[in-house]
Amino acid sequence: MERLVELLLRFKSGLLFLILQIISIVMMVQLNQHHNIILGNITQDISGEYQSKRDGFFAYFDLSAENQQLLYQNKRLKESYLSLRQELETRKNISPIKSAYRVIPDSLFPVHSFQFIPCQIVNNTVDRSYNFITINKGYRNGIKKGMGLISEDGVLGMVISVSEHYALAMSVLNKNFKLSAKINHENFFGSLVWKGGSPSYASLEYIPLHVNIRKGDTIITTGFSSIFPEGFMVGIIDDYEENSEDGFYEISVQLNTSIGSVYHAYAIANIRKNEIDSLENSIQVYQ
Repeated sequence: MERLVELLLRFKSGLLFLILQIISIVMMVQLNQHHNIILGNITQDISGEYQSKRDGFFAYFDLSAENQQLLYQNKRLKESYLSLRQELETRKNISPIKSAYRVIPDSLFPVHSFQFIPCQIVNNTVDRSYNFITINKGYRNGIKKGMGLISEDGVLGMVISVSEHYALAMSVLNKNFKLSAKINHENFFGSLVWKGGSPSYASLEYIPLHVNIRKGDTIITTGFSSIFPEGFMVGIIDDYEENSEDGFYEISVQLNTSIGSVYHAYAIANIRKNEIDSLENSIQVYQ
């Protein structure tokens, strides 16, 4: 306490000057309208800047919740899109009949069988010959072996192993991965494979030479398997050569998905997969 008193006495002149200075500024602002306006503007600017920084700080922590909300909105949109496209395809293939008889019960239309499970990628490799992707959802969340994995931009891979809270997917950038894909405008299909090298390119095989192809053609999923629905983006034709020895093109496909930079993904659940697989496996009995 004595030291505090000594300190105040030592700097009493400076403290007295500071107090008088503050009092004079307050009186000047209160008695002078011009200075009052200036101080008000300065205070408002400082307050606005503080509020902006504060809102930005707290908004950062809300991004995770907003991203999750967007993922689930996209999930519903994707499922609605598949359902509408399937119904349109069905209506398009119906033979023309009199308008009075064109009302068809909804029960006659196929029920879209794909559902999307939002997830996040927690580990991902692109620099190996056999690359894999780990997601933060497991069998507790409905993830099963054999599900397809996609991003907003296109195909990512296929789930091959599942634990309680996580799952491992074979990446498109894996030499063992094969995808049934087709040239959109021609409807000819082949197998998309990755042979190593650049993570931005894969190869489309078994497209015959009589097919009319060109650079920039879109490559999409065929829907021939129970893993991926038809029409999901894969990439575009970057280059091609004719191989007269086997009668097929050698086609380089630029992948639409930058797999190394993907964070959000969707696992695709086909609720009729077991039925389809069971039917196709029964063929082995007759072979």
